[in-house]
Amino acid sequence: MHPEQRLLQLPARRRRRDPDLRQQQRPWRLLRRRDLRPGQRLGGLHRQDPGGRDLQRPRRRLRQRRGRGRRSRPGHLQQQRQRRHTPELETCNFADDDCDGEVDEDFRDGSGAYVDDANCGTCGVSCSGAIPNATATCNIGPGGGPRCEVASCDPGYYLAGPLTCLPATDNTCESCATDANCPTPGDMCLSLDGGTFCGRDCAAGNLHDTPEGYCPAGYTCAAVSGGGQQCVPDSGSCTCLAGDGGETRTCIRSNAVGTCYGTETCDPASGWTGCTARVPSEEICDAIDNDCNSAVDDVAGRGTSCAITNAYGTCGGVRDCVSGQADVQCVGQTPAEEICNYFDDDCDGQEDEGFTDLDTSCSEGVGACRRFGFYVCTGDGSDTVCNAVAGSPTTELCDNVDNDCDGSIDEDPAWADKGQPCSEGLGVCQVSGVFACSDDGSATVCSQHAPTPSVSDESGLCNELDDDCDGSADEDFPTKGDVCSSGLGVCRAFGNYVCAADGSDVECDATAGTPQVSTEEGYCDLLDNDCDGLTDEEYLDAQSKYYRDDACGNCFTDCTEIYDKPQSYGLCDTDPATPTCQLTCCSVGDTHPSCTVDADFFNLNDVPDDGCEFQLDTDAIYVSGSSPAASDTVGCGRGPVGTGGGHYPCATIGYALSVADSLGRSKVLVADGLYEESVTLIEGISLLGGYRADTWERNVDATNTTIRGVTSGFHVKTIIADGISSETTLLEGFIIDGASNFNAGGNSYAIWVRDCTSALRIDHNIIFGGDGGAGDNGGDGGVGGDGGSAQQGERSILQNSHQRSQCQAHADTPGNISPCWNSDTNSLGTTTCGNGGSNTCGGADVSGGQGAGAVCPNNVDQQPNGATGFSAGASHGAAGTAGVGGHDRRSSNCGSFNTGSFNAVGLPGGDGGRGSDAGGGQGCSAITGSVSGGEWTGSPGSSGAAGTHGGGGGGGGAGGGADVSYNCSGSPDDTLGGSGGGGGAGGCGGDGGDGGDGGGGAFVIFITNTSTTAAANLPLIRSNTMTRGVGGDGGNGGIGGKGGLGGEGADGGLVFGRWAFAMGNGGRGGQGGDGGHGGGGGGGCGGASYGIYVHNQSGTPTYHLAADANVFMPGGGGGTGGAGGASNGNGGHAGSDGAAANWNY
Repeated sequence: MHPEQRLLQLPARRRRRDPDLRQQQRPWRLLRRRDLRPGQRLGGLHRQDPGGRDLQRPRRRLRQRRGRGRRSRPGHLQQQRQRRHTPELETCNFADDDCDGEVDEDFRDGSGAYVDDANCGTCGVSCSGAIPNATATCNIGPGGGPRCEVASCDPGYYLAGPLTCLPATDNTCESCATDANCPTPGDMCLSLDGGTFCGRDCAAGNLHDTPEGYCPAGYTCAAVSGGGQQCVPDSGSCTCLAGDGGETRTCIRSNAVGTCYGTETCDPASGWTGCTARVPSEEICDAIDNDCNSAVDDVAGRGTSCAITNAYGTCGGVRDCVSGQADVQCVGQTPAEEICNYFDDDCDGQEDEGFTDLDTSCSEGVGACRRFGFYVCTGDGSDTVCNAVAGSPTTELCDNVDNDCDGSIDEDPAWADKGQPCSEGLGVCQVSGVFACSDDGSATVCSQHAPTPSVSDESGLCNELDDDCDGSADEDFPTKGDVCSSGLGVCRAFGNYVCAADGSDVECDATAGTPQVSTEEGYCDLLDNDCDGLTDEEYLDAQSKYYRDDACGNCFTDCTEIYDKPQSYGLCDTDPATPTCQLTCCSVGDTHPSCTVDADFFNLNDVPDDGCEFQLDTDAIYVSGSSPAASDTVGCGRGPVGTGGGHYPCATIGYALSVADSLGRSKVLVADGLYEESVTLIEGISLLGGYRADTWERNVDATNTTIRGVTSGFHVKTIIADGISSETTLLEGFIIDGASNFNAGGNSYAIWVRDCTSALRIDHNIIFGGDGGAGDNGGDGGVGGDGGSAQQGERSILQNSHQRSQCQAHADTPGNISPCWNSDTNSLGTTTCGNGGSNTCGGADVSGGQGAGAVCPNNVDQQPNGATGFSAGASHGAAGTAGVGGHDRRSSNCGSFNTGSFNAVGLPGGDGGRGSDAGGGQGCSAITGSVSGGEWTGSPGSSGAAGTHGGGGGGGGAGGGADVSYNCSGSPDDTLGGSGGGGGAGGCGGDGGDGGDGGGGAFVIFITNTSTTAAANLPLIRSNTMTRGVGGDGGNGGIGGKGGLGGEGADGGLVFGRWAFAMGNGGRGGQGGDGGHGGGGGGGCGGASYGIYVHNQSGTPTYHLAADANVFMPGGGGGTGGAGGASNGNGGHAGSDGAAANWNY
């Protein structure tokens, strides 16, 4: 039941005490004596109704104390009945204002229930504002009692039950699994574009209060399967809406070989279009996923078993592709000598087989210093060592513990009498016991202490006993045994003085003669029956007042009968002019026959009919955060206010547990209220809620004792139970609110349990799980570096010689050895002509090839070819081919040239190959996560692969020159053609995006065990009501890095001068290949949501069976899996939604 529903069903008196309902009560004011009407008494705080009438608020009667008891005074009621009252208009105040013999008749129905809207269930409880977002009226509830129920909901809200109005929310296009995930009734979970998403009801009478057929812009009202009308996106996809235009997502192309992924673009009017996925091809061993099955190089034979053998043994391996090897190689563990490292080094199927004591138990120290552990491997793996560390000894005390850790307990000679018999006191006070350790451990004391004498002297107590414990009996009655007489006249007889039957004095044991009356002596009937001239003298005190408990104020008022109630009795109070009966509570040491339990009792509820109902538990610490007297100070918690001794409750549970631990008490009792703290249970101290803060009566079903966890640390825990294994520890009677976690990937545990046995019991609690934190998104992949651009080839070199040897001897030949002309600055630059662009990717050279430098011409010979570009390897972009050189031309007449039928122009270098785009990372599929170190961890997505590098462009070939056979008039003579331009460098491949992290888990009860534990030994969990929280969403995969751009190839050098018509320009350098794009990271799994999660147990727990009576309420769910990271190549895959179940076993 929801706490608000439960609150409305509470008794009226309880609701008036509830701080959340006090604002509905009329204000209280102090009533002065002059404000009283005739017949009204002054009695404390009063409140005033809207009509100006003073309504008296009941107050507790002042207690008067006689002896050790506490008494009430019902005699006042008799006086009240004798007062008069003037009839008035009937109001709801629990009184008969109009004196017609009926109380509040205008506000109750025929059964007597208060059903007025302003006085629902009791006077002063109004239904106005009682239910949020609604107009409420007073009705008879399912239990037969009045309660405020919804009459109508406010605009924008709908009826979700007789006590609740919920808002009609717009959840269009939010993810869902069933219609129940779409909060507003009428909204349906629809299958759209491969997913399930919430629609919006657009039929007539929908709860969104819109006309039939109306939908927001971008949506159309359509009939859907199963009946009804829903608003659906115009694009047919909830991931392609108005505002998403131009966004991209992963798409696929498939054939018989496989399926490849690409991206497609959102058009809000028509949906997703323009898929860029490539066509799958057969797989080869080249570090590329050719068939796009997310497995690189899954060629035949890969993955088959093999063996690696040496002197230490044989280890199994698997055949796999290895860089630089064309065939699969045997890859696996190499056998080694076995050491202690929790690993099978020699592959014989056994771990650490030479170390037989590994993991066996051990201990260090004795007595209080003894600590337990187990044998573990040493750091160097050569041996084992016990991991226990002995505690430090302390000074020996007398406490049944070996404090100084010398093997002996309480050995000090001063305590040699420990266990020997002892006694204390005299007379009726004498008690027997044995010598035992004192509370502070410094000495031995007798285990029994003589009680305080019931009287300070024996006057008025003649009973043959030493009542004042001074060694003498009845010493205050000196006439005891003397001769006496009884009666007057014929009634007089002789005897001896003996103790009277009531012990108050001595009396004569002589029997007087038969009086001339019909009744016997000693009967209180207002007659002189004993012939002594006096009436009822045995029942009268010195002031002639009837003082006896069985005849109080008169012969007919028997206090012992009126207050014959549990753990209480009646005494006659003679202080008033007319003696009255008073209720007296039993206390420790009280010998009255009604006191059947030797304990302190109190009448906290001020109801005489049930006697003294409250027993002070001396083995408990009391907590009441709502009590004005509550305080976390020294001395708190020994008892509630009103139980004597200056008692007051502690304010917080955590402090109360520490007090109980220090005092050795086994219980902490908690009154209803809200406690915002995280609580760590202490073994042997039970934590019990469900107590009323005023009377300390317990009713778990009718009180709200709430522990609301506070957020601290990476994982948040409301209740912690760690290592409770031997002493019974009970958690019962609470509403436990798990705190939601806002740390990335952090878990929320309403109750976190580690290494606890059936000594821990969790019974009769209402537990709400908090939500887990969303997982971190994966980091984006790094962008590949761009390839450097090349330098232009050198232009023609003019010579004044026609001799080839002289040409070659010049300092500026061949071409491409000098700085190039910078046209921007109109001067020589600093970079050598024809250089290829430079770039390295991860240590691999992908530079462009050098452009060929023109050499001195000779006849019709061919000029040099350019250099081939560089490649990072077979799996990367291919190197650009070298440009072929042109041919020289020869002239023997300084005018015409022989071509030899060859081309003089140098050819361009080939472009470098583009790198391949990498595959996207796989989305997480391990939805159940894992447990490590006592904490649950959500599973991440896989990272995307890196794109391969582009190849460098080839250098351009040199152009043919002009070979002049002799000196021509004027210059130049021999002339070199244009040199080749350099090739551009390849771009580096982009890095893959990281996988997204898993979302945090949401657990109502989480049980983890360091070692495997049988289900029969797990904690007992019974009769709890649990509502799961929501797991955190998985993190999105990181974006795949873009591949670097290939560098620009440079132009070849141009020819100029006198023979330009006969020569060839240098070839252009090839373009550097672009780097491939990195794959997007896979999305992380959503966080799990469990009611009860048990880790590391054997056998099946019974928490879900009817015998354990646990109830799992609807609600909660696994977190949504993270989206795959985007990429210009292949995007990552989405992670799976987190697991969700009431239990995990």
